[in-house]
Amino acid sequence: MKAIYALIVWSLMIIILSVLPVSEDRMSIFEHEDKVVHFVLYAIHCVLLIACLNNYQNRKYAIAIIVSILFGVAMEFTQGVLNTERHFDYFDIIANISGSFIGSFLFYLLPKKIQDG
Repeated sequence: MKAIYALIVWSLMIIILSVLPVSEDRMSIFEHEDKVVHFVLYAIHCVLLIACLNNYQNRKYAIAIIVSILFGVAMEFTQGVLNTERHFDYFDIIANISGSFIGSFLFYLLPKKIQDG
C-alpha cells in the first residue's frame, strides 16, 4: 500500500516539474542534462508502478512500461499546449521510454524478497 502513495507523490512531482517554466539563465552541468533527468524520473516511475501491480503478476512489467510511457507522452503534449515556456520534445519522449524500460529491467533484477517489500 505504501507503493501507491509513493507513486502518487512521484507522479505529482513529475507533473509539477513538467509544467513549471524553466529559466533560460539556469546553469547546466552538461549539455542535455534534462534527458538524464527524464530518464531517471521515468525509471523510478516505472519501478513504482510495478511495485503497485502485484495482482497482475504475469503482465505487471508490460502494464507498467506502457502506462509510464503514455504518462510521459501525455506530459510532453501538455508542455506543447501550455504556455509555460516549455515545449514538446521528441528526445524527451525517447529518454522517458528508455527510463521506463531500464527501470522495469532493474526491478526485474531485484531479489524477490526486496520486490515484495
